[in-house]
Amino acid sequence: MADRDCSGIGRDGGLCRMAPLKGSDWCWNHSPEKARERAEARKRGGSRSRPPGTVLDTEEPLDGLPLALGDMQAVQSALDLIWRDTLRQENSGQRSRTLVTIALAAIKVLEVGEVEERIRALEQAIAQGGPQGWKGRAA
Repeated sequence: MADRDCSGIGRDGGLCRMAPLKGSDWCWNHSPEKARERAEARKRGGSRSRPPGTVLDTEEPLDGLPLALGDMQAVQSALDLIWRDTLRQENSGQRSRTLVTIALAAIKVLEVGEVEERIRALEQAIAQGGPQGWKGRAA
């Protein structure tokens, strides 16, 4: 542990509690000599935030992937993509939670899809006159 703290001001308005760089009164975050390095690190940070191996970090075209989630097929395709991409990631608690969330979303999509199919079948039956003797009135 350092004998003294950085001379910079922290976000809370108090003195920075980080150890100063060797031969300096400032930590890496506050040192005027490190301003360029900090700017370069921030710039690199955004381009390296996606772990390697994810689907969207490739230069390949994303043929067949939905650009929007406007229908059930697109939602299913997106969930499939996220599922496959998540399975490729290193095992962790966050990965497990994500997989459970995707599975729950997939169940909901399948339920909604089944209800849509039943509604279509009922509408088709009504359009064709319905069952024998049924006149469209409430029972």
